[in-house]
Amino acid sequence: MRNVTLRQLRVFESVARHLSFSRAAEEQHLTQPAVSMQVKALEEQAGLPLFEQIVKKIFLTEAGKELHVRCRAVSDELPRPRKPSRRCAESNKASSPSGLCPRASISCRSSSAGSCRRTLA
Repeated sequence: MRNVTLRQLRVFESVARHLSFSRAAEEQHLTQPAVSMQVKALEEQAGLPLFEQIVKKIFLTEAGKELHVRCRAVSDELPRPRKPSRRCAESNKASSPSGLCPRASISCRSSSAGSCRRTLA
């Protein structure tokens, strides 16, 4: 699987954990169709179905179970976002709709999440 986005993996992990597209949509602050589209794109990249729907319930396929385990491992390795300092949030509140300090960044020098570091410009 190439061209898989972190967003697709986060959405997939949420659907797999809840076994619900609707609950995952709520958690990810997305619409249910947006979640479905992200999962469909991921399934196309994988070349395999990740979920199976029986009546109104969804279940992980074997490929979906394996990907879910790997997604959780990747998620555990990624740095967690921190709350911005009060000074940063107050000074940049008007210029940054997310309320995060726009000068903060994360840089990765290789594909390994362990080599990522946070920097302030």
